[in-house]
Amino acid sequence: MGVYGLLSHCLQHRNQCVEYVDLVEVAASKADGIEILCDFYCLEHMLVESFWRSLWLLSQNSCVEILGGEYSSLGEYVSKLICDLQSLKIRLVMYVDGAKGTIVHGLHQKWDTWENRHHRDLAKMRERLNVVRTGHGLREPFTDNFRPVLLEVQLMETLKQCGCEVVHCVSFEADLVLAKNLASRPNAFAILSNDSDFCVFDDSRFIPFDLFDIKGNLGLGTNQRLPTKPSSLEVGMITSKKVWAFMGLQNQDEMIEFSILRGNDFTSSFMRQLKHKVGLGKGSQLVDAVDWIRKHHVLNNNRTFADEMVRDRELKEAVDYSRKFYRLEIAVGDVAHSDYLTNFIADGVARGEIPSNILAMNLGMYWHRMLIEDEGRQFPIAEVALMPLRSFIYRMILPEGKNAVKEYGRMSSERDFECYTVLAAKQRFIPRVDRIAKDKIFANLGTFDKIMSHQEQGFQPEWHKRYGWRNGFKCYILRYFLVLNFNRNLRITLDEFLPLVALTFAQVDVEFYQGLCILPDGRSLTIANWFQDVYRHAYYFLGKLLSLSEQFPRPCDIFSGAVWTAFYMHSTHRIRHISHENFQRIRTDLDYLIREKRHIIRYLVDGFFPFDTRF
Repeated sequence: MGVYGLLSHCLQHRNQCVEYVDLVEVAASKADGIEILCDFYCLEHMLVESFWRSLWLLSQNSCVEILGGEYSSLGEYVSKLICDLQSLKIRLVMYVDGAKGTIVHGLHQKWDTWENRHHRDLAKMRERLNVVRTGHGLREPFTDNFRPVLLEVQLMETLKQCGCEVVHCVSFEADLVLAKNLASRPNAFAILSNDSDFCVFDDSRFIPFDLFDIKGNLGLGTNQRLPTKPSSLEVGMITSKKVWAFMGLQNQDEMIEFSILRGNDFTSSFMRQLKHKVGLGKGSQLVDAVDWIRKHHVLNNNRTFADEMVRDRELKEAVDYSRKFYRLEIAVGDVAHSDYLTNFIADGVARGEIPSNILAMNLGMYWHRMLIEDEGRQFPIAEVALMPLRSFIYRMILPEGKNAVKEYGRMSSERDFECYTVLAAKQRFIPRVDRIAKDKIFANLGTFDKIMSHQEQGFQPEWHKRYGWRNGFKCYILRYFLVLNFNRNLRITLDEFLPLVALTFAQVDVEFYQGLCILPDGRSLTIANWFQDVYRHAYYFLGKLLSLSEQFPRPCDIFSGAVWTAFYMHSTHRIRHISHENFQRIRTDLDYLIREKRHIIRYLVDGFFPFDTRF
């Protein structure tokens, strides 16, 4: 992220680019403490990586990360860190990028970056699938994390519980808002991010992850379940003016020109093709780009580059946008869209009430969530299978005159990336989001019931009336998953569905299951991730639009990858290499949960599987 190779260069020359401070000491010296402004997705990566390493070391389970979401343990881990820092007057303020398709400037320039990330995520998915097929590669934690399906949902709920301030960057890049807020917020001390763009902004101070908690006083990524409250917290800050001086550039203007030439999020795709034309060879290094700028000062002073900008309109737009971006000349206030409904949704995103993905849908774009699932000609794709459910969401959020959304992602086994147009549903009972009354909970539950039962004509189970809101919600997603995958798609069996029900209602010792080194198979991961994707649509999209999510269980209440894997592999008779004692404990927990919920199960599988309530 940011300027290619720049962060590594700074870290290799710490004496010239970095200053060291103790955040605990600095916060104690100020009456109101300090704020550390965090790029949410960058911080998410750092915390999840340290969490998995800690859990891997603690449980001695080499399979634990590949199993997916240990949401309860992760929530406790993040909550402990944030609350400890708050008690030391160090407040983390989160800045969240808008979803792909929501930014008002630079959308086209970011496209190549988004598509490249998609292909990198796809490669990581295939790496995980290869591990479960072969068993190779489990001796060390993965160095490149794959996000569990409900990671962002759980983290947002955790931040909310901790009282952590979250700034949703509705229509702008988070790093642009961060750079402006570092100057405008009285208590802002530094930015926590791995984005080297902060080397280019004027008067910028940022803490890269390699320089956060240098002495390890928090205990992140060590053999302990929760972080430690530190007596000191030493960090290294990279300051932009130190970087410029070290590189021998005269001012910010030259640094901006260097970032464009070297390749940033907006210009990288152009510079890969162009650098050899302007005298930078295939193996050119960062210092070669610096020397080029020292010679030319401004990109346009090079005749070849100037001619390319005249010839290529998209290159010129990327260069012009980069210059405005780094000079903070792009306004980041409220954006007035031409459509009332779009403004209504944007306001909801800014308040944290509506996911940013919904705004992207309203603007006509949805990028598929990457998840681990079996692939091949015979295997369906979760996000494709859930298109009919999203069509109801589209009807709720599309303005007058629009009836379709373009979706981007892996649509088939033949092609890794393509676009597909999905039409909005036509059912008249679907309310538009701006006409939904937040206080009409039962009416909204009725709408939720109809949409989540759309696969079964004339079937309205009203699970919330039978079992209450929380358990009723679990029944909705379980039944939806079953109908979606009975005799089609995943072709689920009863032996596969029963452990999923048990997991959803489980109250078991999660730490015990995290300590079981059970290698899942591709089928196990696929079922788990499809189920989580159904939850994501029901909770995060429909639940938020209908103002019902507060009544529904969080990811930490319904899913643990370790528990699921043990239940599934036992139920399908594929469990191997565990002690008889552990085998019996899994069996006892699973049998108890199925017996306990047997009357719910009878209704869940009605019309699909025979089920004896005397189980």
